[in-house]
Amino acid sequence: MAVPRPNRGAVAVPERLRAHGVTGRELEVLRLVARRWSNAEVARHLHLSVRTVETHVSHLLAKTGATDRSGLSAHLDP
Repeated sequence: MAVPRPNRGAVAVPERLRAHGVTGRELEVLRLVARRWSNAEVARHLHLSVRTVETHVSHLLAKTGATDRSGLSAHLDP
């Protein structure tokens, strides 16, 4: 059974990230990772499991071509 997500799609993903296939939820994770939050901190803030955050980070690395978490922040607006 699917979990209802009332705010799904509420985050506007910049075109350059959307072109890489980044989702709104991944963008939320990206913004927090760029603040150097741990996966556990991101999970608590977004009400996700740590494993789900790990999956989002893994997808972000693959989609952006960044080699590590610190490289992800380069994909955010200055």
